[in-house]
Amino acid sequence: MLTRHAHERMAERGISKLDVSRILLRGYLDGALIQTDHGEWKCKMTLRTRGERTAGAVVIILRASGRLLVKTVEWEDFP
Repeated sequence: MLTRHAHERMAERGISKLDVSRILLRGYLDGALIQTDHGEWKCKMTLRTRGERTAGAVVIILRASGRLLVKTVEWEDFP
């Protein structure tokens, strides 16, 4: 599930749904898992895509359903 903010950042940054799917399926945990005030878990997943570019997605594991919520996406190598 993608937030409206994630959709907006995808359009702005040229990151596709396929890119996000690949990040979630084949990416790596970048940093620590952080427990939110609501008892959910948040992390950043990253993956090298499109040659030498690395993309990241901030993901929350929803407590009630166990589903993933993509909060935002970004290019990690953006200067």
